[in-house]
Amino acid sequence: MATASLKRRIAQSTGIVMASVLVSRLLGFFREWTVAHQMGSNAVTDAYYAAFTLPDFLNYLVAAGSLSLTFIPVFAHYVAENREEEGWHVFSTVICFMGLVLVALVVAAEILAPQLVAVIAPGFSPAGKAHAIFLTRLMLPAQICFYLGSILSAVQYAKAQFVVPSLAPLVYNMAIILGGLLLSPWIGMTGFAVGVLAGAVMGNFLLQVYGSRRAGARFHPNFDLRHPGFRMFLKLAIPIMLALSLNFTDDWIIRWFGSYLQPASITWLSYAKSLMRVPLGVVGQAVGVASFPFLAQLYSEKKFEELNRTLNATLKGLMLLLLPVSALTIAQSSPLVYLVF
Repeated sequence: MATASLKRRIAQSTGIVMASVLVSRLLGFFREWTVAHQMGSNAVTDAYYAAFTLPDFLNYLVAAGSLSLTFIPVFAHYVAENREEEGWHVFSTVICFMGLVLVALVVAAEILAPQLVAVIAPGFSPAGKAHAIFLTRLMLPAQICFYLGSILSAVQYAKAQFVVPSLAPLVYNMAIILGGLLLSPWIGMTGFAVGVLAGAVMGNFLLQVYGSRRAGARFHPNFDLRHPGFRMFLKLAIPIMLALSLNFTDDWIIRWFGSYLQPASITWLSYAKSLMRVPLGVVGQAVGVASFPFLAQLYSEKKFEELNRTLNATLKGLMLLLLPVSALTIAQSSPLVYLVF
């Protein structure tokens, strides 16, 4: 009976996240469509996509890799033992320590942007490198908002509250689209970069502050780095941080080789990769985000039999959804490219 109730909760949460991801992907397509129709495919758009490489690396390293995936089981452990107040203490420690690390990384990246962009896209012309450096520096501070938004979203996920975190990518994509439509006629590609920064501030930071307060988050600044909960967080975080950061290798290879090819090559590869990620984002990400807090809770409560049953049912449902969506995307790749771009 408990398992059936848990499955219903996972299904409801998956529905919320899947709807959000689907709308976000549609907005993401419209975002790319806006870039294509406002700016075309050329050396300028190549510089724009190359400028995402360094910020994305910091995002994978600190925000995406170490927070949502690793803080949820740590916090669930304290909730399961009726020590939620101690969980909030660890939450505050993680925010302070990882925030300080990220600010230092962002400052270093701002200073070293010319050297790093030269490694990321060595084949660019001097004008292309200068443009990529400018856009990189403009978008780097957004990673601080992504970091804060990630841990604030993790708190809401741990409390089984999915609506507000699911709105973050929608606000982010809308800000980029509006930035491009409203500002690009005057300041070109910079308008889209301004949208990136504005969307991160509004959707990933301010909105998640509101959502975490609704979830009952309590923040008390501290650097209690010897706390067992913080050490547990680091033990879980470091391997995942390094593993997810390998995504940077994929992007870097595309942009490194693309910088030596004809103008617009990086743009075309970026568009293709966006389409390739549709099945993963719409189905896989939704199921993973929605089920993970419940699975972490079952593990913390040592309900291993129920955990295995729920995990098996989730994986079966994931395969039933993912395979036909992937096959349809492959079969209709040509119409999809024409439709979106």
